[in-house]
Amino acid sequence: MTIDPARYFRTIKTLDTFVDRSLELKPKGEFLSGFHYNRDIPMASTANTYVETVGNRADSLHLAIKKVQISNIYWELLKTVEILGTRFELDKKRCCIGF
Repeated sequence: MTIDPARYFRTIKTLDTFVDRSLELKPKGEFLSGFHYNRDIPMASTANTYVETVGNRADSLHLAIKKVQISNIYWELLKTVEILGTRFELDKKRCCIGF
C-alpha cells in the first residue's frame, strides 16, 4: 500500500496547524513551532512510545504544553475534529478518535 503524497502533506499540515494554534506558537517565529514537532509526534504514536524515545525535542514540547491553558488544546482539538469531520463525513460513520 502506498501513501498518496498529497494526503500525507495535508495530514502533516493539519497537525502543524493544530500544534501551532493549541500551543500558541508562531509558525515562523524565533522559537520552535509545530513544524519542528511534527516529525516526532507521529513517529512516537506510530511506534506506540514516548516522544522522548524517538526525538530530541521532547523537553521543549513539554514546556510549550505547560505554558498554555489546557482549554486551548481542548478547543483547538474540537475545532480540528469539526473541520475534519465535515471533510470526511465522520458524522455518517462509526469512528474512534484518539488523542
